[in-house]
Amino acid sequence: MNLKNNEPYYFYNPFLRSSESIDIIKTINGKKEKKQISGHQFTNEKDIKYLELDSIDLKMSNLLHSYLISIAEKEWIDTISTNGLREEFSLSKALKNPDSVYKLNLRRKRISSIPPEIGKLKNLEVLIISGSTVKFLPNEIEECKNLKSIIANSSGLEEIPATLGNLKHLRTLKLGHCSLKSIPKEIGNIESLWHLSIGGNNIKYVPKELSKLKNLTWLDLSNNPLEEFPDCILEMENLKRFWFFGNSVNEIPFEIKNLKYLDHIRLNKTNVINIDSLSSIMPEVMFLHND
Repeated sequence: MNLKNNEPYYFYNPFLRSSESIDIIKTINGKKEKKQISGHQFTNEKDIKYLELDSIDLKMSNLLHSYLISIAEKEWIDTISTNGLREEFSLSKALKNPDSVYKLNLRRKRISSIPPEIGKLKNLEVLIISGSTVKFLPNEIEECKNLKSIIANSSGLEEIPATLGNLKHLRTLKLGHCSLKSIPKEIGNIESLWHLSIGGNNIKYVPKELSKLKNLTWLDLSNNPLEEFPDCILEMENLKRFWFFGNSVNEIPFEIKNLKYLDHIRLNKTNVINIDSLSSIMPEVMFLHND
């Protein structure tokens, strides 16, 4: 992440409200610079597992619960460390010194595929191919053991390799508005995953193995030709935000009320007929459904 003074940086974080923010301070080239970040509210202190921050120092803020601050300062949970590493915008340049790259940004690049050599980027934590013409990721992506975020929204991606399921540290997988027709069942093996966005594709079926995503907090299945509600969602016990509009599903099971952390369901442009009934038994959940 390039830290620039006074420039807001917004990201998805399930522990902060979208209207709240904290200031962070980082020393760059001997000079301290401040940056503001914001995200989403955490539901329960004991459920804190990830804190999406860079290698930073926290400036005390009354917007954060003291417990969250102590967690962040003492344990640095799941941070992206950039010490001695760099962001690269060219794959060929990245491969010249692969051990020094933590972020590969190929946004809007006119390339059809990522070569197997990407597996040499052992310290890669963030891969961005949004808006690119990339159609396939190689099986060797599994060799990037430290990958935490793959962002491929609005790319030409047609297939997800099953080996993606071997990335044990992956927490963000954004594949919205691509050309995907299926989700490999192996994605269910990524227990660390807490943000899965696959809206705007041509997916007709969600494999039952995704029920193993117990840490998932945000799921976007919008604008896919689904005809049946994926029952695996009912077992995603930490799910908070669920986007499920733009499909042919007529009814959502009432068992969804058992997802105790769910607070946001987006159902606009939907055929679901039991929205009012769901709203009555889930008064704490915000339903967005302006057809």
